[in-house]
Amino acid sequence: MLNSFDSCIKTASSGVFEGITVNLGLWDTAGTELILLNYMLCSRTLVKQEKYVFKHPQPKRPRSIRIYESHIGMSSPEPKINTYANFRDDVLPRIKKLGYNAVQIMAIQEHSYYASFGYHVTNFFAPSSRFGTPEDLKSLIDRAHELGLLVLMDIVHRTLL
Repeated sequence: MLNSFDSCIKTASSGVFEGITVNLGLWDTAGTELILLNYMLCSRTLVKQEKYVFKHPQPKRPRSIRIYESHIGMSSPEPKINTYANFRDDVLPRIKKLGYNAVQIMAIQEHSYYASFGYHVTNFFAPSSRFGTPEDLKSLIDRAHELGLLVLMDIVHRTLL
């Protein structure tokens, strides 16, 4: 039974929740299912997504670097949280046109409290789901490379905010 899951971690107890299946809800675009079996918390992706294939290599290191600091969610001129796709299509070309050769993406890690600007990190290994899927972020990075822009990602390990 455990072989049918993508990943499993050992838990301290199973108890009353043994065999219960949980859908992760709104932000789970891949259709992930969690289940607790025999002291193991297991997950599997119900909808397999195509893996993004990068088309453009990282640009060569420039002699001097001109960095545009950005926040994906706050980059829309409209009063809404922007997306990786909109940033890729609307913002990156403007950054290039302004003469920058690098873009620094702030608050890229998953965070629970949006008003913290991404500095209350809840997952060090996942890009924020507020802005789209990991594949959308890869597409954004690929487009930046196509435009000759280096991509720097602001990684927060700890904050006192």
